[in-house]
Amino acid sequence: MNSCTDSLPVICIDFKKSRFRIHKNTLRMLGNPDYIQLLVNPHDNLLAIRCSIREDRLSHYVCLDRFPAKNSYELYSNGLAATLLDSNQHLRYDHSYRFYGTLNQAHGIALFCLNNAVPISANEQEEVAV
Repeated sequence: MNSCTDSLPVICIDFKKSRFRIHKNTLRMLGNPDYIQLLVNPHDNLLAIRCSIREDRLSHYVCLDRFPAKNSYELYSNGLAATLLDSNQHLRYDHSYRFYGTLNQAHGIALFCLNNAVPISANEQEEVAV
C-alpha cells in the first residue's frame, strides 16, 4: 500500500466466507470506537461503518485488545454478504474485494462505494501493515 492510500479507510470483503475485514487503521481514523455499525444504502451502492454505542442493538463490539497481533477486525455475516451480492451484479460470490473509502470524522462514519471494488487475487496478502 502506498502513502496515498494509507490515509484512506479500508475494508475487505470475502464473499465466499462472508467475512468483513475492517483494517485497524480505519478504526483508528474513526477514533477507535468500542462499538460500530455496518450500514448499507442499496440505492447509492454504499456500505458504511459508523461509530455506535453499547445500547444500540445493531452495534458490534470491537475488542482489539484480545487480538493485538492482528491488523484488522473481522465480522462474519451471511445475510449482509448475500444482500450485497444481490444488489451488486458486478460482485461475485467466489471473490474477495478491497474497498477504499472516505471518512467523515464529524459524524464518525467511513463510507465505501461498492462500485469501486478492487479484486484481491488469491496470492495477494489481504492485511495492511499498521
